[in-house]
Amino acid sequence: MVRHRVKQGESIASIANRTGHLPETLWKDAGNATLRQSRTSPNILKPGDLLEIPDKEPKSITCGSGSRHGFRRKQTTMKIRVRMLDEFNEPRSNLQFDVRIDDVLQACSSDGNGLVEVEVPAVTKTVELLLEDENIPLEVGAIDPLEEPSGVQARLNNLGYFCGAIDGVVDTLTENAIREFQREHDLEVTGAADDQTLAALRDQFGC
Repeated sequence: MVRHRVKQGESIASIANRTGHLPETLWKDAGNATLRQSRTSPNILKPGDLLEIPDKEPKSITCGSGSRHGFRRKQTTMKIRVRMLDEFNEPRSNLQFDVRIDDVLQACSSDGNGLVEVEVPAVTKTVELLLEDENIPLEVGAIDPLEEPSGVQARLNNLGYFCGAIDGVVDTLTENAIREFQREHDLEVTGAADDQTLAALRDQFGC
């Protein structure tokens, strides 16, 4: 067993791809029970999280002698979910655009709620959405969990509620951004990221 400290941009899928495990093997390992309790998604981890990587179990395959055999390792993938909103925070429904993944273009469209789901290789670091009026670069794995102040700040900033630096420090800018979000979503305006606010933020952001 190896204990790994998560770095920015890493997820269970990307770590599993590097170690040769299946993502569910790492995520469901008994040694990671505490991590599962604190993180609602295996694809949204925080730098510094500790992940236990179990020893790999050898796998044997029977092959005929006297012949050459080739084996190909299946690439680990993960899904990216993005919600497309306009300047009024309304869903950009049924929007047609291209997605660039590692210099490969893929046609894509949002659903009626502005949601987009794209499957990418686990090693992917950046994805670019190519719209008619703008190009939107996305850093894969760069957002912290919603339960962390830095995760709240990143989601608010991305939704247009300015928090300033994403540093995990709940200052006046962050509290004002939370109040603006609460006001526009008919929540009690407190400036604190309570359970109702986190649920609404998850719903608006998509994760």
